[in-house]
Amino acid sequence: MAAPRAGPGLGDLFPVEGVYYETVAFPCGDRYSMPLGVARVGGALYFRVFRGAGLLSRLGDGGSLRLLLPARPEAFLWSLDHRLESMVEWGGDGCPEPDPSWGAWVACEARGLGWEGDARSYECVGARHLAGYPPGYTRALGCLVEMLVVITKLEAGVP
Repeated sequence: MAAPRAGPGLGDLFPVEGVYYETVAFPCGDRYSMPLGVARVGGALYFRVFRGAGLLSRLGDGGSLRLLLPARPEAFLWSLDHRLESMVEWGGDGCPEPDPSWGAWVACEARGLGWEGDARSYECVGARHLAGYPPGYTRALGCLVEMLVVITKLEAGVP
């Protein structure tokens, strides 16, 4: 009898090192979501949040975070207009429940690393796969995701 297959690791979820993958970030304890680019460098995940973005005020120096690599690109749009928060199930811990029908879910503890101009850098410490499998949207995939990044920056007041 074959041993059960382990879920995907960070290298499977974010296969190309240094490339930004589009996710939807959910800070635990706050029913909020926002598109977020996340890059894997070695065995760790990193991201930046621009000054004025709602996620920045919710994370501060750090906190528990769920990342969704959505199976449907519309999830990015639903996140931008904050409809996604009412579409996912929320657990008693204040985090969204990792429903694989939405895509792949990753949990981590965001740790603030400092400021780089108008953005605060974070490391996603202890990142682990919770459920689902990703389609692997990279920023280079298409104009739609790039436009979401631009809209997020504009809403945050970043030139």
